Amino acid sequence: MSSRSLPGLALALGGAASLEAALVALDGVVAEDDRDARLAYLTFDSRAELLRARWTVRDGRVDPASMELSLGQLPQAVERGIREAGAFADVREEPAAYARLLGLTPATADGTLAVRGLAVEGVLHGVLVLWEPRRVFGVRAAERLEPAVALYGLALAKHAALLARDEAEASVETIVERVHAEMMNRSASTERAQAELEEAVRQQARRLAAAASEAAVAAHHLEQAEIELHRRGESLRARTRTLALLERLLAVASATREPAALTDGLLALLGDDLEAARCSLFLVAPAAATLYLAAGRGLPPTVTLGRIVPFGEGVAGQVAVRREPLLVTDAVDAKAQLQTRDDYRTAGSFISFPLVWRGGLHGVVNVGNRVQQGHFTEEDVARVNLLGLVVAAIVVENDLARALWRGEAPPQ
Repeated sequence: MSSRSLPGLALALGGAASLEAALVALDGVVAEDDRDARLAYLTFDSRAELLRARWTVRDGRVDPASMELSLGQLPQAVERGIREAGAFADVREEPAAYARLLGLTPATADGTLAVRGLAVEGVLHGVLVLWEPRRVFGVRAAERLEPAVALYGLALAKHAALLARDEAEASVETIVERVHAEMMNRSASTERAQAELEEAVRQQARRLAAAASEAAVAAHHLEQAEIELHRRGESLRARTRTLALLERLLAVASATREPAALTDGLLALLGDDLEAARCSLFLVAPAAATLYLAAGRGLPPTVTLGRIVPFGEGVAGQVAVRREPLLVTDAVDAKAQLQTRDDYRTAGSFISFPLVWRGGLHGVVNVGNRVQQGHFTEEDVARVNLLGLVVAAIVVENDLARALWRGEAPPQ
């Protein structure tokens, strides 16, 4: 399911004037995700323990149909899942036959049938039925629709609260009309009738207040769900950006065999994606516990390739010893630390991460000078952990430490 459809569904459910309109919005999300899937909502009469009506969406409108079906006619595991009102429960035996029993017309002969109960305050109100073609690969629509169904459950709770409030208001009006007629016909009992009216009004006022409180709670839950969906959408976009970068890194590694061009391409991709104007790549030198500057981007003219950095000195030397990413959000506040006295980084925010592959250290990458004076965050550190593994694998696969060494004694 597209991450853009969830905020739209939340907005549509928030403005839905009825539960039928909310079902139309949910069916739209199902059709967007899989046009061969079929969705229906079955209303449940908790007093009679029967499914009373079936709602399906046709041409953007709800098409209701009456029915009388006991939950006991379904498999025991499915009935138990419906009453628990948790996740979707699969009908594993003869799903097509049970789909026809529940009033669905499958678009394909081979598919899966999933049902889920919807409860408000522990009372079962209805059942969602989803038919989808059987998939060999990929995630099922029943799993992808869990966030959308959760939003629909909140809309059901909100409409149930509104219905309770309307019933309470209608009850108040009925009582007022009855008491008024009694006052006209029985003038001798005016005081007692007035007292009954006042008490009835107070009771209904309490019910209205309780219904309004429930509606407020449901609205708050819907708002929190919208916030959570926005957060998940941002997280999904960040993961997509990381996967795209990994794909470009691997494409450069597979298409470029010349070591210098390969390292320049890797640094260009890392710098552009992380919005870093300055990048440097250190690889393990032949001498023990030393690194050498193999490639750089945006470095000052005084910094030359091939410079040796012992372990423990500067940013790269410290990261080589720790073998953990180093994040500095503001180097000005960290001037007392050793890493600030380093020619390979400047003031501002920077990240330095090691290239570790199969337990061995193969180099260190520094990125800094973020565009528009931005700051690196912990989310960027989580990304470079994965990027470091990929770059380390490329360095080892192409033997870049040996290929780029310009000293007198190349690695053996």
